[in-house]
Amino acid sequence: MHLALQSATTAAPLSSHASISSAAAYAEAGGSQRHAALVLQWAREVFAVVEPSADAARLVSELGGDPARTSLSGMCAQQRHFLTASCSHVLKLGRQEVTTSDGSQVASFLFQRTLPHRLLLPEHVQAMAGDWTGLLVISTSPLAAVLVEALLRSGAKAVVAPTDETWAACTASWPGGAMNDERPTEDKLAEASPALAERPATEQLFQAAVLGFMLVFYESLFAGETVQGAILAGEASEPQTQGLFLVAK
Repeated sequence: MHLALQSATTAAPLSSHASISSAAAYAEAGGSQRHAALVLQWAREVFAVVEPSADAARLVSELGGDPARTSLSGMCAQQRHFLTASCSHVLKLGRQEVTTSDGSQVASFLFQRTLPHRLLLPEHVQAMAGDWTGLLVISTSPLAAVLVEALLRSGAKAVVAPTDETWAACTASWPGGAMNDERPTEDKLAEASPALAERPATEQLFQAAVLGFMLVFYESLFAGETVQGAILAGEASEPQTQGLFLVAK
């Protein structure tokens, strides 16, 4: 699940009392609450697995399968990219299969695992209270209530973001229904976010709609529109995003 958060690093003037900040970060699970941490940096590793083996069975479990009922080969035949319960992304890079002298089939896989390395937690946000004062924080994906509250307590003027409820409602209205809980982000962040790999066409269309909304939203803000007015302008340009973004103050 990965998102593009507009956080406090490079501020552009909005008024004498507020500014817009823009930087790349991602929301992931943290503690017992979803999306309660911002991933500032990812770590990557490449590893190989042979099937059949105990390592292959463990990886099947990690990817959400049942080793007693499915194989790694079967799972990878359906998709290349997996998001695990621990918020790491596993991408299949390659596969080879050989037949041994006794006629057995042995498959070898090469994977890339990408996992959160540096996190920004609510307590970190509160420790940076002075840095958030007067800022309008904008997220293109849902944030945990505890993270939104930390931003507001730390002085943020407002937080504009979807909620889990508005996200589910909007994605469910697209053909194919809710899109595996994937989070939209900008193309320029693809290198940092492995969740962009292998997106179905429906997800790409929704991503484009969210980005279109944001373009009009920012243009309206810089033209002097209120936050709510900018949201309405964005929704008018991309009707599919109607009701997606809410303002917390």
